Formats: sequence, structure tokens, C-alpha cells
Amino acid sequence: MARAKASSSNSSGISGASGSGGGSSNAARNSGSVSMDGWRLRGKSFTGSSLVSGEGVDASGKGDIRRYSITIDRQMCVFPVTLLETPPESPPHAAGSVHGSRAPRPHYALVLAPDLTTGVFEGTVHIEATVHAETAIVSLNALDLEVRDAWLEVGGAPMAARAEIDAANERLHLHAPEGLAAGPVRIHIDFSGRLNDRLRGFYRSSFVDDGGAEQVLATTQFEATDARRAFPCWDEPDFKATFAITMVVDDSLFVVSNALEARSTPAANGQRRVEFATTMPMSTYLVAFIVGPLSVTPPIDVDGTPLRVVARPDRAHLSPFALDVAQFCLRYFADYFDRPYPGDKLDLVAIPDFAFGAMENLGCVTFRETALLVDPSTATQPELQRVVD
Repeated sequence: MARAKASSSNSSGISGASGSGGGSSNAARNSGSVSMDGWRLRGKSFTGSSLVSGEGVDASGKGDIRRYSITIDRQMCVFPVTLLETPPESPPHAAGSVHGSRAPRPHYALVLAPDLTTGVFEGTVHIEATVHAETAIVSLNALDLEVRDAWLEVGGAPMAARAEIDAANERLHLHAPEGLAAGPVRIHIDFSGRLNDRLRGFYRSSFVDDGGAEQVLATTQFEATDARRAFPCWDEPDFKATFAITMVVDDSLFVVSNALEARSTPAANGQRRVEFATTMPMSTYLVAFIVGPLSVTPPIDVDGTPLRVVARPDRAHLSPFALDVAQFCLRYFADYFDRPYPGDKLDLVAIPDFAFGAMENLGCVTFRETALLVDPSTATQPELQRVVD
């Protein structure tokens, strides 16, 4: 993981440090935003292996020049910035809605039906939340989704809601026909979207099988704020919630999510409806669901936790080393922290197209294939160490 440290080259005494990114340390490009001593630093893209210089101006346009250097993996970079004396204005409706402190710890009942042929997915989400102060607007995060219908339910009485898409702020505003009093509320939204090719949100991945045919799967990568690309939600880490996820998929496909499969029932048109157990409270960026022509190893019981590896069929034979490492780690850390693993199962899922090394989705950890699948008889020590890490 790349670590970045920024420092000013002028004499104003402004200094600060940027956060570390979620990608590989060999990433070609990085960008960031840092707040320092009342200033807001907005950096342009910079290259980790070269020096780039430039100048920025303050918000008043007075030409207050700053040049900042940044070190990434011991490589020095210089990049132009703009220093803003005031933060941007809050997006509209933010203060008078259920968004924010007015909807803590909700519960989501999410149903998704992805079509791997057309790349379209249909969805329904029912959210149980709490209104802490009277409001007429419910605001959630949503991006690249089409809302077909929405309604609110208070005291068992449903009321239609007018959906307003705020694409610039990645928000969905639901306008109630009358004010919502403080208390429980149920939010119902029917929506649709498309599997994208950007390796984030709910996206399309593919591989070529042993017969030379392309096989398609749908998978997720929600960190940091891309759950909103798959379903309307409060897509912020602090807004932890429980999730009951249901997937409607072709009967020939394998599907997995964060929790154990609770039941599977036949559906129309050669499909099946797979319901997963409700998760523990967690952030939206840890939600995961993967569907495709994949194989799964028989579960190994690790002190009550079922452990499996999910991979494309022609690489399933490369899973034993990862299973051995995972068994050791589950037992070691449960003993070290004197605390059991919190999930009801652990699946390690190898994804053909994956932007990072791995993603720590609770109960459904996704990996780049080379970070999980390996043949110990032919692998080098660094390749084995990469899986262990």
C-alpha cells in the first residue's frame, strides 16, 4: 500500500499529510485531497515515478502560489495544488432530510436480478430507518441507477414519493407528499442499472475457459463509496447497517454473498431465488455479491466457521495452498485476540478482473487471482509470500 507524505516548499508554515490509497504501491497515478490548518488542498494527478512541478492560486484569485512535494514509496514527486480558504457548500437538501444523523443503523432487504447476457440488473430495496426530526425529504446516495418507483411507509400506511436524481452530488431525494414525523419509516425503491466495465460498483468480469469460450460473471467492489452504483443506500462508512441480500440468478450459475445461504427456491424462466442470512452490522462498502460460472471447494470446518475458495473451474486446483493459509490465520488470530471470527462463514473469491490485491468484504473476501491461486510445486517464494500476505 502506497504511503504518501506532503510538505510545502514555501515559507507559510502550512504543512500536512495525505492518506494512503487502497491500490498497489506500483500504481501509475494517484490523486488526493488534503485539509491543512483551515486550507483545503486539492491536488491534480501526479506520477509516482517522476517529478512534476506547477503552481496554484487561492480561491480569491490573488495568485497565492504553492508548490508541494509528495513522497510515495520513497520516490519524490512535486505537484500543483489549489488552496481554498473555504470548503465547498453542502449539497442541497442535506440539512433537512433523513440523510445524516437522522437515520442511524438501518436495515436493508435487497433483491437483485442481474442478467449477464444483456448486462442489465433489476433491483428492489426495502430500508427500515428512523426519522429523528420532522422532514419532507429522504436523501440517499445513488449513482448510475434508474429509479422506477418509490414509496414511503409510516405506521403501515404507504405513500408515493417523488424521486429526484441529483447526479452531481450522487444523491437520490425522495419527496414525501406530506411531512414525516419523528419515528420509524420504511423506504421502498424499485430500480435498475447496468453492469459496468470500470472494476468498481457492480461490474462485469470475464475469462476464457478451456474450450476458448468467453465466460462472464458479475462481481462487486464497493470501497470506498461505490455501493451507490449497485443500490440506493447511505453510502458512508459510519452508517453501518444489517443486510438481507437475495439474488435471482440463472439456475446454472453460482452465487455468493457476505452471509451463509439461507434458502434457494425455483423462480421463473429457469432461474432460482437465493436468499442469504442477515449480516452483522457493517458499512456498505463491505457488502459483496458475485454471480457467474464459478466453482467452489467443499467447505472446511475451522472451529465452526465454514471456509471455501471460489474460482473459475479451470483454476480450482490451485486453491489448496490458500485454504491451508486461511485455516492457520483464522485459528491464529482468534487465539491472539481471544475473540472468534465474527462472520457465519468465510469465502475467498478469485476474480479474473480485479483492480486491487484483495478486498476485505465480511465473509466474502475478493482477490486478484494471482493473490489467491498458486501451485506450490512451481511457484517462486515471492509468489507464495504474496498469497500468505
